[in-house]
Amino acid sequence: MPALLGRGAVIGFGVESTHGTAVSRTNWLRVISLAGHIAQVERTARTHSDGPADATGGMPVAMDEGPIRTTGMTFETPASYADSTVYLLYAAMGATAEAGSGPYTHTLTLAGTLPSLTWEVGVGADSAGTDRGLVVNGCKCSELDLTWTPDGKPAVLRTVWIARKDAGDAAVGSPTLPLVSTPSIAWHGGDIGWNSLTIAKENIRSVKLSIRNGFGEERIGFGDRYAQEPYLDSRRAITYEVTFEHLAAETSLYDDWIGGDSSNLTQTFSDGTNSFAITLHNAQITSFTSSTAVTGVVTRTLIWTAKAAVSPGNKGLAIVVTNGYATSLDPGTS
Repeated sequence: MPALLGRGAVIGFGVESTHGTAVSRTNWLRVISLAGHIAQVERTARTHSDGPADATGGMPVAMDEGPIRTTGMTFETPASYADSTVYLLYAAMGATAEAGSGPYTHTLTLAGTLPSLTWEVGVGADSAGTDRGLVVNGCKCSELDLTWTPDGKPAVLRTVWIARKDAGDAAVGSPTLPLVSTPSIAWHGGDIGWNSLTIAKENIRSVKLSIRNGFGEERIGFGDRYAQEPYLDSRRAITYEVTFEHLAAETSLYDDWIGGDSSNLTQTFSDGTNSFAITLHNAQITSFTSSTAVTGVVTRTLIWTAKAAVSPGNKGLAIVVTNGYATSLDPGTS
C-alpha cells in the first residue's frame, strides 16, 4: 500500500461561534511545512489493587486512562496580502477594524480575547482514492512568526496552535485554494524607522516579527476530559528582529540600547495597492549582537521589544493591511 505524501498536504479553517464546537472549513491555505503534536493521550500504570491474581502468579499491569490533551499543531504557510494571511494575523492579535471601499484597510491590534478556529489537515489520498485528514477544533493561536529574507521567496508565516480536541481521522472536505495570491516578498520592504533613526532598506538582511501570546497552564477540569478554553493569563511578548549591514555612519544604536531609549518602530511592505504597515509601540532594543568575519560585511542583529502604554491604541503592536478584499476573512479567490 503506498504511503501518504506530504506534497498532498493542505490546511483549511473555519471560524467557530462557540469555542470547541467544530464548524465547516471555508478557507484553505498552501503548506510549506506541518508538524503535528495533534493528540496526546495520557495513560498511567494502575497503582491500586487489580483483584485476585491468576494462576501464573500475577495480573498484567493495567493502564488507567487519563485525560486526552489535544495540544494542537504548528505549520508554515507563504504569507501574502490576502490568501487568509490577514485572518491569521487577526487570530494571533484579536481585534480588527475594516474600512475603505477598495482598496480596503484592515487595522489589526491586540485584544484580550482571541477567536477560536476549527482546522482541517489534509494529508493526501488513501488506497481507495479518498482524501484523508484530521479535524481539530477549539484552536487558539499561541505563537506567530512572520519572516522576510532576501531570497526571492514569499515571506513565511509560522503559527503554533493549541486546541481543545480532535475529531479523529476522516475524509477531508473540498479544498479550494485561492486563485489569486499576492505574496509579500522582501523586496517589497521599506526603510525601518525608530527613534529618529533610519535603517535603509537596501542594508537590511532579514526581518522577523514575533508574537508570543500569554497562554498559561493547560486547563483540565472536572466534568470533561478535554482541555478547556485557555486564558491569556500571562504577559504577551512582541518582538522585531532585524539583521542589517553595519554602516560607518551609524554610531548611536549601541548607545540607545545601553540607554534604554524607547520609540515607535515602523516598517511598511508594499506592492502596488497591497501593503503591510507594521508599528511596534514604545519599542526598546533588548538584544544587540554584532558579527564580524575576516571577509564580508560587518552585520548587526537587533531585537526590539514592544511595550503597551496608557495612551489609547498604543497596545504594543498595530498592523494595517491594505488589499482588495473587504473583510479579513476573505480567502482571496476573486
